Parts: sequence; C-alpha cells; structure tokens
Amino acid sequence: MLEKTNQYKIKNAIADKTRDNKSMKKFYLQDTISKEEYKCVIWEDTLALLDEDAIKNGNIIEVTSFTYKEAFKTYTINKLNVIKKSPVGLLIEEREKIFERLIKEIENFKNESLKKATLETITEQKELLLIAPAAEKMHHNYVGGLLLHILECINYAKTIINTSYQKLDEDLLICACIIHDIGKIFEYIIKEDTGEICRNPDFDKSWLSHIYYGFSWANNHGFSELAHIIASHHGRIEWGAIVEPNTIEARVFHHIDDLSAYTGHISADEIEDLNI
Repeated sequence: MLEKTNQYKIKNAIADKTRDNKSMKKFYLQDTISKEEYKCVIWEDTLALLDEDAIKNGNIIEVTSFTYKEAFKTYTINKLNVIKKSPVGLLIEEREKIFERLIKEIENFKNESLKKATLETITEQKELLLIAPAAEKMHHNYVGGLLLHILECINYAKTIINTSYQKLDEDLLICACIIHDIGKIFEYIIKEDTGEICRNPDFDKSWLSHIYYGFSWANNHGFSELAHIIASHHGRIEWGAIVEPNTIEARVFHHIDDLSAYTGHISADEIEDLNI
C-alpha cells in the first residue's frame, strides 16, 4: 500500500471528467525504490489547491493524505507534496533538430510524388507536429513525443533495410514511419506548459482514430501500398488495425512501430543523449 514516508513517480496521468462534469485526474504512482505501482485518482477540490502541473508524468511526489477504495483498487489522493518536477517533453531545440532530420529523409525519396506530398504535409503541419504526443498514456506521451516516435521508427527501419537479405522498398518504409501517425497531431490536444494530454472530441467524431486519417491521406494521394501499411500497422483487427498486414513492408512496419511503442514506454525525464 501507499506509504506517507515514501516517494512516488507519477505515470500515465490523464485528465477526465466526473458524471457531474467536475475535473479529475487518473494516474499511477510508482514507488521510486520498489517500482511497485498504485492506481490513483485526484478530485477537483484537491486539484484546485495544487499547481497546474503538479500532477504530471515524471513528477516525484510524497503523499501526505489518502483514502483507499477496495472495490475499485484505487487510492484517492487528498494531499501531496511535489518533490521534483519533470520536464514536459523534449526541448524545442531537440524537436527542431528532429524535424530537420525528417525533412532530409523525405528529400532523399526517389519517388517524386511521394516526396512532394509528404513534404507539403509535414511543412504545413510543422507547428502541431513539433508539440504532438504519440499517445495519451501508452508511449511517447509528452511534448514532442510523436517526433521522437517517428525518429525511432526511422532508425529501426534503416537498420532492417541495411541488414535484410530481402529487398524492401525504402521510400515506402521511411514514409510509413513519418506519416503513419500523422493523424495524432489532430487526435490529441496537449498543453505545452504542463504536458497535459486529452483527446480531441471533434476529431473522434470525424475520424474514429488516427489510423483512418492516415489511411485516407495515403489513398487520397494515390499511395495504395502506403495506405495498406497505415491501415494495418497495429497488426491485428482486435488491436485497432483496419486490416491485417499482407505485404512484406506492412509486416515489417508493424513490428517497427510496435518496437518503438514498447521501448518508448518511459516519461520525458528518462530520455538522455538523444541520437538525432
């Protein structure tokens, strides 16, 4: 159980509303020593007494008052002290550097139509892309997280392309790395000052998920093979894919995306020495 003498790291924090439209936050507290995790919630009245960025992924806190509800296996946090605040994401210099890397990768495409369409979209959406998270809570969930996820996918893809005996379409794979989650710049709303992430309800009404957005983008530009990769990049229908992968590039890319998501399940304060 939680101990008032221990320090905890906030993980997977998300904002939510109660049935009567009051603010709340759900998150996990990870013991900094034992690494044991506890499911927690904090209600609007308590939130009002805290700094806006007190409940943020990566923050180290002490809990001075709490109650436990056995039925929900959840701790309600009543009072806490913030010991150390985590960064909200990548530094702007790091994000700009990753963006420039993406531009260079696109400029190397041999397929001129793919190059033109991808460059136009990336440059038009630069402002949103520089801040977008890659997820609400699962991976790369911080300012600039989507950029880092894209970069990791590119690095994994290049390693596979350079070591595989089977010839892979490099333009197609690298473009998939860049475009597969482009809908997330609209799917999520993130506060740059606090790192707080929530889903965009207007996007959900129109597109259901980022996969449908990226799939439509590729089809509308005439890139059917890319559309299939995006539609299938979650691997299985039950995991959110529109279809399951049936080309070598689609199968390879699913594993690339999955690997980056798995290794990216850390907070912004744990990222050091980016290899950009």
